Amino acid sequence: MGTEYREIDVLVTGGSLEGCIAAAELAKKGKKVLLTEKSGSLGGIATNGLENVMHPEQTAERRAAEYAGILREQAGEQEGLKGPFYHDQKAKVVLARMLKEAGVTVLTHIFPYEIMTDDKGVLCRTECKAGTLEIRSRALIDGEAFLENASMAGLPWQQGRKCAEGSVKWNGIPEKALKEMLRPGYEEGEGYLMGSLALEPVLCRKGIRYCASEIRCRYSSVFGETIFTGIRAELPEISAFTVSDALAGLRIYAYMLRDYLREQVGGCEKASIIHVAPMLGLYGIRQVTRQDSSVFPMGIFPMGMEHYSNEEAIRRGVETGALVEEFLG
Repeated sequence: MGTEYREIDVLVTGGSLEGCIAAAELAKKGKKVLLTEKSGSLGGIATNGLENVMHPEQTAERRAAEYAGILREQAGEQEGLKGPFYHDQKAKVVLARMLKEAGVTVLTHIFPYEIMTDDKGVLCRTECKAGTLEIRSRALIDGEAFLENASMAGLPWQQGRKCAEGSVKWNGIPEKALKEMLRPGYEEGEGYLMGSLALEPVLCRKGIRYCASEIRCRYSSVFGETIFTGIRAELPEISAFTVSDALAGLRIYAYMLRDYLREQVGGCEKASIIHVAPMLGLYGIRQVTRQDSSVFPMGIFPMGMEHYSNEEAIRRGVETGALVEEFLG
């Protein structure tokens, strides 16, 4: 095991939805782009976070609307899904194909541990299965929700809100039972339900409070799956340690919700968990202090959002791609 070296135009750290879109935009414009992702799959909150709703018709920017349309069509409508939904697992495949067609090099299971800037651009040292990979780029886009890479590079940050969100995917929850749980005004279409609900259980663990008082709920009859998003994790402080505790606590709380549904909600006796999202919605809990209203002179471009939506993530990816292209000249 040794050290490998790469020189590129743009390094995107984090395969979030916005990171993927920014990478594709720049590669299509002739830039040599490398995208690194710690996990083995792409999409961030849009896939691993189970936030599987897309509204291309509500996206004003033309390029962003095109990307949103592709994702909903190829990961949703072609799968037989109705309404605004797409399938989280299929979306990973669609994003991987999109990046390949654009000419983006994608490396997974890559962990940055040191980022420095100088007059030549950005140097990022990472660990991977083969050893150490040193990446020299002219610009770096931080596609992580926690903004850890921008902070590692020296950009100052300030604490934002103290609440993160988690998601759970279920089966065994009948449509009839969901209708009884959903608040009035839910949206119902051919083969799907979408609305909000509240569940009673509360968990306090290691100073973190979990609750389901404002859950966004989506159900599709095609796969018989129900997704709850918006499970709150109220953090006492913002640190890597509390985030790690929150990830573990989310799984414990999800099984508390399962037991509650089985015992307290009629028709849900066979409710079971398919998947607890392996990541929390961390957008907005750390905010980089912007040095300039548009371009960061260090060549580091964070894309953190205060609140997440897939439409905003795509718009931010397109916007950041344009900013980096202007920066590179």
